[in-house]
Amino acid sequence: MVTPGFSYQGQDLAFVPMPWSATFDLISGNLRRVFERMLANTDATSAAAIPVERIRGPILLVSATTDEFWPWMEMSNDMMLRLREHQFAFHAEHWPITGGRSEPLDKFPLIEAFLRGHFAADVSVRECD
Repeated sequence: MVTPGFSYQGQDLAFVPMPWSATFDLISGNLRRVFERMLANTDATSAAAIPVERIRGPILLVSATTDEFWPWMEMSNDMMLRLREHQFAFHAEHWPITGGRSEPLDKFPLIEAFLRGHFAADVSVRECD
């Protein structure tokens, strides 16, 4: 029996199950391939999609083009398409950063500039203690 990992107000949330065909990839540590196999289930993916078009504010998606763990860039592209299809009323950008999983970590100054430009002038990124 496949069960969801999350619920909201006592109701199970839709999710994308891992198919048996991804077992070898999971055991061998190829998480990206596991996620790719999961996302091939378009019915489950559609049912579990977060309704990003209902967000009421600017959106910035930052992804790595060759992320080793999950298809971050492709999923961000799908979200941007969904925003366009629903004529999203707010500013939305997707920044695909060339490289692997850690490459976007070098973009905090650009992210801070996006926040300042689209939210509030006093927004700043601070280190956590």
